[in-house]
Amino acid sequence: MSRSRFYLCVTLLFLGGFIFSVSNAFSQSSELGSISGEITHPIMRRYMGAVFIDEIDGIQFNADENQPVMDQVNLRFTPHVLPVLQGSTVQFPNSDEIRHHVYTSTSSVCQFELGVYEAGIVKEQKCDTPGLITLLCNVHAEMKGFIVVSPTPHFSTTDRNGSFRIEAVPEGTYTLHFEHERLMVDPITVHVIPDQETEVDFGKPRRRKP
Repeated sequence: MSRSRFYLCVTLLFLGGFIFSVSNAFSQSSELGSISGEITHPIMRRYMGAVFIDEIDGIQFNADENQPVMDQVNLRFTPHVLPVLQGSTVQFPNSDEIRHHVYTSTSSVCQFELGVYEAGIVKEQKCDTPGLITLLCNVHAEMKGFIVVSPTPHFSTTDRNGSFRIEAVPEGTYTLHFEHERLMVDPITVHVIPDQETEVDFGKPRRRKP
């Protein structure tokens, strides 16, 4: 099995275990709903983003033992956008045949530098601050990836149409955020009703300043 396939399997196991743990945490309650919406902008067809629920007063979520993976394959960060729970330790394997040098932009909410490392090496970094992290490679200027750190396990990425859906959300009123490499919107308030899908509208997105 190739390294890229191995880390893809690890990522799928992480997501499967994470979804199971979140679902299990609320298995005693039927008061769950969902949130859906669409970010309307031509850029969304090329670059996905992530939506997440902000911190909930009085509730702290622990990161899952299965570590999320941001791989490096064919001179690309894979996946391009990786949402993770605050406090997660992210793995950064190098599945290419050449060395990489991963670091973050100065605008990132969590800044770090993993240094230069060879093919087959895996490095790790804990992400403690909610928001957008921009990943770069000091060896390959064309490489760029993003980690979106969420304070809750209620998050989702957008599809090619800008649509998103967050499942299994307990009843309540929350603040919803959208993070994207090129677009910005203001956070909105959403009220989740049991056994219903709540549709939201972030309004017209603005271009993020370079």
